[in-house]
Amino acid sequence: MRHGVGIASVFLIVFIIGGYFGYQFYAEYRSRSERISSLMKYANTTDYAKASLFDEKYSYLASDGKYNQSVLDFFSHWLLNNSLDYTQYLREQQRFERIHKLMKLANTTDFDSAFLFDGKYSYMADGNSYNQSVSEFFSYWLINRSLAETCLEIIGTVEGANKYLSRLNSYATSLYSQEGLTVVLSALTDREEYQLSEGEVNFTIIVLSSRKLGSINIEIFGFKSRYKGYVVNNKWINPSGVLQINVEKGFNSKSFIIDIPCSPCYGISTGLNNLSCVIRCNTFSLNVTRTFVLK
Repeated sequence: MRHGVGIASVFLIVFIIGGYFGYQFYAEYRSRSERISSLMKYANTTDYAKASLFDEKYSYLASDGKYNQSVLDFFSHWLLNNSLDYTQYLREQQRFERIHKLMKLANTTDFDSAFLFDGKYSYMADGNSYNQSVSEFFSYWLINRSLAETCLEIIGTVEGANKYLSRLNSYATSLYSQEGLTVVLSALTDREEYQLSEGEVNFTIIVLSSRKLGSINIEIFGFKSRYKGYVVNNKWINPSGVLQINVEKGFNSKSFIIDIPCSPCYGISTGLNNLSCVIRCNTFSLNVTRTFVLK
């Protein structure tokens, strides 16, 4: 009798265990079928074999037996390229999101330039977006790529480069880059237009340099006379005739107050006038000309 009860107990236990594993198998089968069905429905495909293969490889990405939106999107791309990796896909998606946000902030449709910018400056991104300073820098970069990149390289901060580039339309600019030295010379005036009666121009020289150059000579000339060439020169500004700027690595500037020559005395014409600046060092010289209106 006891022997019969023991056998019955064993059969019961086997039945319970078998039932449990059978249920588990059925539950997994059903869950897998639902996952595969959701993949095919989302991607609008009838390719069960590929959906099944995808599920075998990426079922670990399912949460509570379901794939989220990101995985479903990934499957649509994976159908076209089976070698695509999910981590790689997420990085690319993050990049495209970052690029489109950058374009929106800069109000541009130039995807190729934004893509190139991101390839060069993605280290400045915070995940899937750039902050306001980087977006502003991108706007200047679109206008003058070479100057923007040079400024960032020399000044070292996006904020510093933006401060310089924010007056881009007001600068006359010239660049030298050779033998490990990069120098940008810019000149600007405090106004776009002057009256003869106002008497003076605030003329600012800015030098960006990739290394310290020390004190270098400046030559300034302008306000061309109808009779005898340029009236303003170094001696007009300083009786000694010596004008200099001390150039450290990075941003350097110096302003000069220049008296506007008397029109009747020197034959200065109204309309477009200019001031030019030349800097000379041992291995190079740079010059820029700033144009303005004299009324």
